[in-house]
Amino acid sequence: MISLKFGDAVSVRIHGGKASKRTRNRVKENGPKFMFEAHGQMKFDGSVEPAVLFKSLSTKWVGWLPAEEIIVSRA
Repeated sequence: MISLKFGDAVSVRIHGGKASKRTRNRVKENGPKFMFEAHGQMKFDGSVEPAVLFKSLSTKWVGWLPAEEIIVSRA
């Protein structure tokens, strides 16, 4: 993943067959433009995974997405 700092505007795409239905829906409904908030680890489907906290630039959604399920680039 690219190096990001708080407040960076980014474009998020799903990572092909790796992305869960949840991730696909979040990006489709709230993206593709987001603001980077933080990265850390979250529990998804029973396992702890690296994750990224985003704030949508088009809706009021703020939430975590699994890092392995997305492709992030500069907006």
